[in-house]
Amino acid sequence: YMIRNIPNRYSAKMLLEFFNNKGFEWTYDFFYLPVDFRNNCNVGYAFVNFPVRKDAERFREAFEGRHLQAFQSRKILRFDPARVQGFEANRAHFRNSHVTSADVSEDWKPILFDCAQRLRVPFPRPDWELDAARGAGPA
Repeated sequence: YMIRNIPNRYSAKMLLEFFNNKGFEWTYDFFYLPVDFRNNCNVGYAFVNFPVRKDAERFREAFEGRHLQAFQSRKILRFDPARVQGFEANRAHFRNSHVTSADVSEDWKPILFDCAQRLRVPFPRPDWELDAARGAGPA
């Protein structure tokens, strides 16, 4: 899913703790909250992937049309299908992205999880040296 209308002051850690505390820990295998690097805040949407459709539906039912309580925001969460679907597709999509480069804080990177092992797993090494400032690989 693409989750829209996330209050800008939420961090990935805050969102994941909130979702986990509502019973969704280890039900998703990918999470990414894009960040505006200049303002050090999220851009208002996130991506989450569920390997089990029933968990995805339960997640959407739990949160769509609701407010996140922190920061007294009036934003109402909305869900759309993400353009990139599935664990492997998300891993491949972000593998060579500047957001997974060494220059980017771990707090701002996409996150992969192994639900069965209950582990956070690292992204595979990129196919080339990434430059976070340029946002690209080889010239």
